[in-house]
Amino acid sequence: MKKRCFIAAIVSVILILSGVIYFFQTFKLVGGESPTHITGYTLGVKGSIEFFYINSSLSACCIQVRKIDKRTNEEYLLENYENYDNMVGYCYSGDSLTIFIRQGYWLGRRHSNSVECDTFHININNTKWKLK
Repeated sequence: MKKRCFIAAIVSVILILSGVIYFFQTFKLVGGESPTHITGYTLGVKGSIEFFYINSSLSACCIQVRKIDKRTNEEYLLENYENYDNMVGYCYSGDSLTIFIRQGYWLGRRHSNSVECDTFHININNTKWKLK
């Protein structure tokens, strides 16, 4: 009888520990999805500028601008624009990158001839974070 109780206790502890380990292995603090690549611009041998759309269930969606250095395989975050979900376009000149983004894909603008968007200027030499 004591042997069965002891075996049942060990099996219970193993099951509980397995459940706890599984929970911590699969738990995500942020419910974000993986970034969706929008477009990119090649800087020649140096690398490229990449644009990503990040949709998250817990935080606001955003558009990220990243610089990828192909010589060192490093990835840098240039800017993160929260509450924007549509990239209209971009223009690259020298070290300056100008992007045109807006909030809300259509939101009643179906019959509009003009697209209202926000314009941001980025110096690609100023990086905020090293991602990889």
